[in-house]
Amino acid sequence: PVALAEPNPFSAEQLLIGKDVGGNENIQLHHLDLKSGVSRRLTDGKSLHGSPVWAHAGQRLAFHGTGRDGMSYDIYVVDTTTDAPPRLVFPASGGDSFTVLDWTLDDRQLLVRRYSSITDSALLLVDVETGGLDAERDPLLSIGAVAIEQGRIVFEPSLEVGLRQAQ
Repeated sequence: PVALAEPNPFSAEQLLIGKDVGGNENIQLHHLDLKSGVSRRLTDGKSLHGSPVWAHAGQRLAFHGTGRDGMSYDIYVVDTTTDAPPRLVFPASGGDSFTVLDWTLDDRQLLVRRYSSITDSALLLVDVETGGLDAERDPLLSIGAVAIEQGRIVFEPSLEVGLRQAQ
């Protein structure tokens, strides 16, 4: 059954479809070119995938998937204009799961939610190329992680990452 349909907000000729087989909940992502009618499966055909978000340039998608080990919600990016498989950008660890929320305007970083438990989650920025923040390249002075604790937003100083500004 079809679980999701996401039009590309940057191209009226593209649609992303997520569907599983027989209700097994292992959602596969398919790219449909509405102009040509050609559909291509973007994911591995067996793992669970979800929360796809189009990059602003309209060619790449970021999403979570369990392809690495069948359990962890890792972050992947795929270019819909090539036949290349999705690339693992950020592996989950320690039982955490990650969900893509959005891309930065320059399509270099992803806003990602880390979920550990009902009382422990945080928002993180993930560099699409390196899987982290590059102190030499990123012009940010600092980034603080945001945690949700007991229904309140809390800035966690222990998770703050200081970056040097390139000179």
